[in-house]
Amino acid sequence: MLRPSFDNPGQLRGDAIRRGNHTLLAQHRIHTFAIGKV
Repeated sequence: MLRPSFDNPGQLRGDAIRRGNHTLLAQHRIHTFAIGKV
C-alpha cells in the first residue's frame, strides 16, 4: 500500500515534478499552437 504523500517526501517531490512537467507541457502545446496559427 502506498504511503500518503505527506508521509513520504520523495512522493511529494515526485508529485510536484509531475505537476511541473504537466504545466510545461501545456505551455509548450499552447506556444506551439500559437506559432502554428501565425
